[in-house]
Amino acid sequence: MPALRHDGRPVGEPLVWLTSMGLAVGLAMVFFLLWTIVSNGASVFWPKRIQAWTIEADGRSETVWGELARVQRKKVGVGEEMQVFTGTRDVLGSSYRFIDLAAVRGEDQPAGLIKIERMEYGDAIGLPQQLRPLVGEFIYLFPHLLKRVFV
Repeated sequence: MPALRHDGRPVGEPLVWLTSMGLAVGLAMVFFLLWTIVSNGASVFWPKRIQAWTIEADGRSETVWGELARVQRKKVGVGEEMQVFTGTRDVLGSSYRFIDLAAVRGEDQPAGLIKIERMEYGDAIGLPQQLRPLVGEFIYLFPHLLKRVFV
């Protein structure tokens, strides 16, 4: 028979409740950590879409290939801009580009655009023209697109 206090409750009851609350908090933290790992890790298996935007600025039209990183309000001026990962650090010195949403004239998802992981300068986005094996002839990829885009 457990020892009772003068009010009739067992002596260790508050400590039992404190222990069970600690267990509940610990389990909640474990489930939150697992949920965070799964939700952030799942994006590895579903890469972002590679898109092409046609923009018009200063009277000339230009096509930008990349992955949409985010859309935000402009820090200077009025309106919104989007941050696009272009992967052109070796050419332009930056992997990202900010595009004014008012300048966007079209959006497309062309076939054949791929994201290439490189050892130097980070990832690149582009349209492959050929594969160069160590031995043998070149293997041309997407010849119908090469004629349309590069000729």
